Order: sequence, then structure tokens, then C-alpha cells
Amino acid sequence: MRLLLLSILALATVIGPPRNLEGQAPARDQELFLDLQNEKTSDAAAAQLLQHAKENAETRDYLTSHLPVLIRNPKGGSIWLNSVRLAGELKIQEAAPVLADLLTKDTVTGGFIDFHRVITLENDPPGRALALIGDPAIPAVAKILETGDRDARFRAVYVLRNIGSPKAKDALRQHLSAEKDPAIRSLIGVELK
Repeated sequence: MRLLLLSILALATVIGPPRNLEGQAPARDQELFLDLQNEKTSDAAAAQLLQHAKENAETRDYLTSHLPVLIRNPKGGSIWLNSVRLAGELKIQEAAPVLADLLTKDTVTGGFIDFHRVITLENDPPGRALALIGDPAIPAVAKILETGDRDARFRAVYVLRNIGSPKAKDALRQHLSAEKDPAIRSLIGVELK
């Protein structure tokens, strides 16, 4: 019996404290996720979830599996915007396909729009989130570059420009010869210099 107890104690030391086997975030974070979905509490919940997810892998995993659902339907407002920002700031690459699909929709947000804000994605929350995710988002953005309408392709070029990595430049280079629009082709050429 003593040998059994010592074996259990040794095993517990190796595997660490018990974890939530369902892969769920702690209850407080599940409550915060519900608060994220309320216009009145969304901003505060987003700030707390961001902090918790940086400190707790279970919280991050929970957001990884749940944020894309909130992001998929761009209704505007703080709920959607906070969800998109969380995905970008936490670099949740699993959200990249949903975010890239939003490049094909009218999801540019308000405020004064000038060329600087366009190319830096200040008014483009999904584009900004994709740029923050970085290289893992490139395949999803490259798909939009191939299949999107003119506006979506422009936005995809700006996202790849903001990622700015060698892989992002490779994606632009690979698309250049297939691009039919002279303005987009010219923009890609400028980015590749």
C-alpha cells in the first residue's frame, strides 16, 4: 500500500496539478466571455480576457475555439470589434480564415479615412488582426488575393504589406503575374521594391 501511495505521489509530481479535462477556461473566464457578448460589458471583459489569455493557456484555448463564431458575423459594435481585436492581439491563427473572409465584406470602420489609415489598416479591424497574427495568416490572405473582388484584393495586399515578412513578400511575388488589375499589380510592384 505504501508503494502504491508513493507511486501516485511521484506520478502527481510529474504530471502536475489536475487540469480541466474538458479543455474549458476557468469559470471566471467563461463568465467574462459571456460579458464580452454584452455591449455594456464588452470592453471591460475584452481587457480582462486579454490579460487572462496571456497568463493562462486554458483561457487562450477557450478563446481560440469560441472567438471565430463571434467574428464570423460582422454586425459592428463593440462585441464584434473586441472579438476581432482579441484574435489579433492574441495571434489566434485559427481565426485567420474567418478574418480573411471578412476582407470580402464591408467591415472597414468609421472615422476619417485617408491613405495612411488605409495602408496601415487603422480602419480595417479584420485586416489589422490578420497583420498581427502574421505569417500563420498568409495562406488565408493569399486565398483572398487569388479569389476576392478588387476591393478585397487591395485589402489583402495591404495586410501582406503590414505583415512585411519574407513569406508575405513571397505571397505577393507569386500573385503578381496572375493579377489582372493594373492598379493592384502596380501596388504589389511597389511593395516588392
